[in-house]
Amino acid sequence: MDIVVIGYAGLSGSLEIYKLKREALRARYCSRFLRPFEEGKLVFPDEAVLEESLRRGLISYIEAADEGGVMAALWRVLDKSKKGCEYSQRKIPVLQQTVEICELYGINPYRLSSKGCFVCLCNNERELSAYLEMSGCEGLVSTYIGRTDSTKARKRTDGEETAFLRRPEPDELLRFKDKIKL
Repeated sequence: MDIVVIGYAGLSGSLEIYKLKREALRARYCSRFLRPFEEGKLVFPDEAVLEESLRRGLISYIEAADEGGVMAALWRVLDKSKKGCEYSQRKIPVLQQTVEICELYGINPYRLSSKGCFVCLCNNERELSAYLEMSGCEGLVSTYIGRTDSTKARKRTDGEETAFLRRPEPDELLRFKDKIKL
C-alpha cells in the first residue's frame, strides 16, 4: 500500500508557537515570510472529504497527526494495519515557515503537533490525489512518502544509512512550552 501524507507536518504546532512568540518572530523574519500565519491563509483538509475517501475505499487506514506529529501518526497507522514500511522523511510536506520556527527553537517539525494533517494508507496515491483535487480541496497537499511491506520493520530510506522509525515520543509542542515555562 502507498503511504500518503495529507497536509503539512508541524503546521498547527508552528502556528501555536507563532502566536506565543509573535513579537520575537516578527523581529527576526520579514512580514512577507510570516504572512500565511498572520493572515490565517493556511490550508487544512476537509474532514468530510477524507471520510468520503474512506467510504469509497480510496483510503484503507487513516490517522490524524495531532499529538506527536506525523511520525507518531505514521507509527499508529502502521500498527493498525500490522505492516512494516519503507518511507522517506524528506518527502513529508512541511512549510518553510515551520522549518524556520522549528530550527530557531530546536524542535523537530515531524514530531510537532500537526492538527489538520493526516497519514493514510491507500492502494493508489494518484487516484486519491485526483479525488481530493476533484472534491475542491484546492491548495491541499497530498504526498506519497513510501510503501508498506509485509515485514515489521519501519525503515527510513532517505539517508546514507538505513534508519528506523522510533516509537512515538511526547509532542514537541509540550517540550517547547516547558522550555518557555508557560
